[in-house]
Amino acid sequence: MAAVVKSLLILFFAVPSAATTYYVDRNHPLANDSNPGTESLPWKTIYKAAQTVVAGDTAYVKAGTYDEHIEFANNGTQTFPITFKSYSGWNTIVRYSGHNNHTVTFTKQYIIWDGFKATCLFYQPLRINPGAAYCIIKNCDLYADTESSHGILIESDAVHHVSIMNNVIHGFGTTQLHHGMYIKGDYHLIDGNIIHDNAGYGIHMYNDAGSVRHCMVRNNTCYANGVRSANGGAGIIITQGDNLVYNNVCFSNGGGSNSNAFGILVYNVPVGSGPNRIYNNTLHKNRHAGLGIQGSDSTILKNNICAYDSVCNLFMLGSTNTILDNNCYYPDGANRFFWNRGVYNFSGYRLASGQDSSGICQEPRFVDTSNYNFRLQATSPAVDRGFTLPEVPFDKDGITRPQGIAYDIGAYEYVPTGIKEARSKKLEVRLQIRPNPFRTKTSIRWQTAEEQMPEARSQKREARLRIYDVSGRVREILNPTPQSGGAGNLHWDANALPNGIYFVEIEAGKYLNRQKVIKLK
Repeated sequence: MAAVVKSLLILFFAVPSAATTYYVDRNHPLANDSNPGTESLPWKTIYKAAQTVVAGDTAYVKAGTYDEHIEFANNGTQTFPITFKSYSGWNTIVRYSGHNNHTVTFTKQYIIWDGFKATCLFYQPLRINPGAAYCIIKNCDLYADTESSHGILIESDAVHHVSIMNNVIHGFGTTQLHHGMYIKGDYHLIDGNIIHDNAGYGIHMYNDAGSVRHCMVRNNTCYANGVRSANGGAGIIITQGDNLVYNNVCFSNGGGSNSNAFGILVYNVPVGSGPNRIYNNTLHKNRHAGLGIQGSDSTILKNNICAYDSVCNLFMLGSTNTILDNNCYYPDGANRFFWNRGVYNFSGYRLASGQDSSGICQEPRFVDTSNYNFRLQATSPAVDRGFTLPEVPFDKDGITRPQGIAYDIGAYEYVPTGIKEARSKKLEVRLQIRPNPFRTKTSIRWQTAEEQMPEARSQKREARLRIYDVSGRVREILNPTPQSGGAGNLHWDANALPNGIYFVEIEAGKYLNRQKVIKLK
């Protein structure tokens, strides 16, 4: 009986007593911040909502232009985040016309900011400061105003676990020091964004004091960045180790001179910070090169396409422990490959570098580059020529890899006409494995982002966990008991498996994610 009472007390204190839905509608004739925040008596400002809501609450913001600075007063929790959601899509516009602050400042944990159109006259629409963690920013249109600097700024190494998904970020910056995203901190997810026409870099993963590690940058489209940069610009720049960058399409980046106008640039990554894995990206018509590796340690580049970049396909200078294979380049020529101050054609580059033994230099045959369709035709030499990568189970469209006998090269997997993809998943499930590394046993916890919403808590979701080794072979399948709210946990006993690297894959309803684990002696 005592155990039952204890369990009930834990449950009572873990669940908010009354998760509430509030409304903000500045155009409502009765709108006032003294109201209760109901749909019939809404608040007038988002600031009022941000100062009032607590864990589990949702604030819907109706159409209109809200000129205000917003800061959040309270934390959400992993199970009960605080959600701010546009009721009217991008017809809900948030801006700040003052000279002294940003539009939205995050300093709290487990905040979801969903579906707004946002700008700032002088600073950033969205700024994430110390104290913020496990926040989600998704489905927003971030656009520049008169002197906006960055679209999204994570200014501190102390910030961690921020997910930035499915946003459009464009037009930011007055100098080459301003970017679409300027990111510090660790364990971030940058997924599915469209980032274009920014002054400097599209996505700048910035190493300030050893941060910006353990991040995933995937499924993004970056084009025409570097438009006000005398030093070139790039779609994506990585400046610290141990990140995974895949399924991105970067094209037509670079303005001014050509010195840094890359599709993806790995720059000044210090020795010993861990390998950056650059996989299955498509890079096209960037002002200098598709791929750049400068002054960096431990970069692995596989299954990438570099096509029609202005000066060369590949630029590598002063870097150590670089591995390239199964990449597709085009065109060939005497100066298309720059390797440690030597310039080569494709065969000369392979001979001088010892790299890309399974790489090819052939026209990739995209479907329609004039309309920016970088999917592969059936006759593309990139089809079935890639390396199997457990970290990249799907392509940019969510299509399962491989569709043929092997992975395709580039961001898209070729799907034969008439064959319907059997499984398409959005990767929005949090996966936590502790301890990691471990010796024999570890705990696996998961929760889907969408199913943290209050209306989903009563629904049970089945989950399946698969354990893969580094060759991609399934070593164990775990089927935990279905639990409410898309969340769950289990203890995995791996005593029967040899020591080494494994990948834990969680599939919960329509969501999927993978994480690397290390089993020690």
